[in-house]
Amino acid sequence: LDRETSGVCLLARDPDANRFLKLAFKEHQARKTYLALVRGAPAWDETLMEGPIGDDEASPIRIKQAVRPDGQPA
Repeated sequence: LDRETSGVCLLARDPDANRFLKLAFKEHQARKTYLALVRGAPAWDETLMEGPIGDDEASPIRIKQAVRPDGQPA
């Protein structure tokens, strides 16, 4: 993920759906799934990746993030 990945944009078609979605996010019941484009073919169809994320010091443009021991939970 990069620094510009700030969150999800969600739209509701009516007030009832809006209330339902707001409550789901407020109560941490919403599940977020991120899709990635990759070069080549990974050995898996689906995987869960967890790790602390922080600035990628190897990136010359300073916007990329990487898994780091001193990073924030992700």
